[in-house]
Amino acid sequence: MALQAKEKRMAKALANLVSKLPSIALDKDVNETELCSRFVEPFLAGLFNDLAKGIYLHWTNERTLEAKANKNAQSRPDLCVTKCCGVNWTTSLAYGEAKPAAYSSDNYLVCRDIIKVTIFCKEALDKQLFEGILGIQVIGRMIVFYLLTLLSQRI
Repeated sequence: MALQAKEKRMAKALANLVSKLPSIALDKDVNETELCSRFVEPFLAGLFNDLAKGIYLHWTNERTLEAKANKNAQSRPDLCVTKCCGVNWTTSLAYGEAKPAAYSSDNYLVCRDIIKVTIFCKEALDKQLFEGILGIQVIGRMIVFYLLTLLSQRI
């Protein structure tokens, strides 16, 4: 069957997602690493990865670009959507945090993740002079997108 380039990309992304899903429902909750690699990454990578523009979704365990500029900041997001220029990461377009479904009823951890994502996004807005940035929160198989926008340059 002849498909256009965009249709091939979507078909390949769906095939990749389906190939990583288990054939039967799992009785046990998955941990954060398996959640991210098996369920969330195929979906989000299909939404955000744009190799022609140098935009990549990547699961990190490192400080953000803004935190590296500030030697005292040690916080790390679970995921970033980052643009590269040559061999260097240049700007972060989105940040996210992930938790397994087992923690969905723990309001403290869920709220702490929202606060972390908000801080990452606010620091990126200040540093990169964006008008808006995307925040992503993953809890189990539920993904919530937040858009943090800069309404004004001053008070």
